[in-house]
Amino acid sequence: MNKKDKYYAIIMDKYLDEKNLTKLESALLEEAKTYFTEKSKHNMGIGMLWDAYIFSGKNQNSWEEYAKIQKHINSYIEKYAKIKGKSTTDFELEFINYGRTELVYVLTDLTNSEKVTILAKQPIVEFGKVKEEVQNLVNLKKIDGLIVAPIDYYAENNQELYITPYIKQARCIASDSKWGMYIPEPFYRFENFTEQQEHIVNSCMIAKLVSLYDFENKKGIGSCKLGGGDFMLPKDWELEIPTIENTLNNLYLISAREMINCSFEEYLSIIRNEFSKVTINEDENTLKINIRGRVKMEESDIENGIKLGKQIIRSRELNNSTFNESDDDIM
Repeated sequence: MNKKDKYYAIIMDKYLDEKNLTKLESALLEEAKTYFTEKSKHNMGIGMLWDAYIFSGKNQNSWEEYAKIQKHINSYIEKYAKIKGKSTTDFELEFINYGRTELVYVLTDLTNSEKVTILAKQPIVEFGKVKEEVQNLVNLKKIDGLIVAPIDYYAENNQELYITPYIKQARCIASDSKWGMYIPEPFYRFENFTEQQEHIVNSCMIAKLVSLYDFENKKGIGSCKLGGGDFMLPKDWELEIPTIENTLNNLYLISAREMINCSFEEYLSIIRNEFSKVTINEDENTLKINIRGRVKMEESDIENGIKLGKQIIRSRELNNSTFNESDDDIM
């Protein structure tokens, strides 16, 4: 039994009752308390996996499907360890989060503390959709450096996963009754944005979507869940006075499930329509971009985001020396 498992056993066993402990039991309990206090400073996410986090179909048993996922992840870890010239015992896997498309883990190399993120396909997701997202993210990374793009993809037996760099204790932007973000340490929790943070972050998310429109292929990012973790901000962003600059320059996109075909003006029209309302109870088949939106955005935030996104496009084209004056009408 490793130290982590031993301490879990201590906390969950009779040592919760601190009366009548032997000297050894008291010492072990204090070690356990110290271990978890220190560990909380480095907490990376939810930490415990519940069946509610596993999305399975009508003819699937959640835990049976999860066993297949776990087997697939372990198979990848064996491959990963071999590439690194190390033993699988040199690595520790920890569940940190979930979405309707993937379960999210962090794999830590215990020999040097290096970490990568593993995103494994949910049972309900059609095989091949994760690979599609992988390719979308790789393509988007060519446009914007703040795309958390895959560094590896692994599939076998109808299971698939991909690997990305790990961003230490990043804050996942989300919405509950208000817009805010999930903060993992010292415990995983949701915190509302201040009014100023909300306006700036929402405008920056819209700007990022607009600026990533593919004019060559007439495609934009679709099937977004901006209220469910598609964007992240780095640790301690919230300690600074929020500005458009320090938010946009630190705003990571981590999901790109689909690309939708439409003109640029059509894309802007969909953004205006779908983000100005709550969509969580709407039929997802009728929505193009804002899926399961719990909280609407202010119209001014959307318009500011569109304006900013256009500015980013213009700046990028000028920097690439390929801007054509005839393209002025898209602005």
